Amino acid sequence: MNAKEQGGKASDWTPTERISWFPVPDEEDLDPRVKELVEKQREKLGAPNNVVRTHAWRPELMLRWLDFYEFIRGPRV
Repeated sequence: MNAKEQGGKASDWTPTERISWFPVPDEEDLDPRVKELVEKQREKLGAPNNVVRTHAWRPELMLRWLDFYEFIRGPRV
């Protein structure tokens, strides 16, 4: 049951429309490493983006992709 169904404020995690064929897990079921990314995005962007939402169902793949992205991006100057 999501926050809105429980009478609370709707979460910015739950998409309002279908964003992917992949399942989007409930926020309370997220891998702790993904939760950390979500919190960083909330601080920086105001809300988590759909890339994180759709990749959250396979956290190992998402985290490996992020490591690869950082690798090919190279050192920040």
